[in-house]
Amino acid sequence: MPTFLERIRARKFTSAASTAVDIGVNGDTQARLAIDAGGKLIWGTGSVSGDVNLYRHAANTLKTDDTLVVADLYIGADQVTVSGLGSATSIDGGVENIRVLEAEISLGTVDATVDGGSA
Repeated sequence: MPTFLERIRARKFTSAASTAVDIGVNGDTQARLAIDAGGKLIWGTGSVSGDVNLYRHAANTLKTDDTLVVADLYIGADQVTVSGLGSATSIDGGVENIRVLEAEISLGTVDATVDGGSA
């Protein structure tokens, strides 16, 4: 088992998309975790290329192009709860602003308000 006494530093990649770190186990044909030079984390099974990611989208913003499942969601000190999944979905928790950048809702007929407009 390697022991790192100092930080690992890698520079001079061709682009931000170049793989900087590639981690797997014996027998894997693909990385289970890869980190590109731009800082994007990409996870996979080890038998196929990565299928889920997490990366810096803008200042102070993380993004995934996939699905993120969390047991509990907090915004600041406020826990966010979603109730009444259906035509009267509400988000509670004392949170003043929730911004939906991109959303897909597949619950049948749903009335929703996003960015001040109705959908």
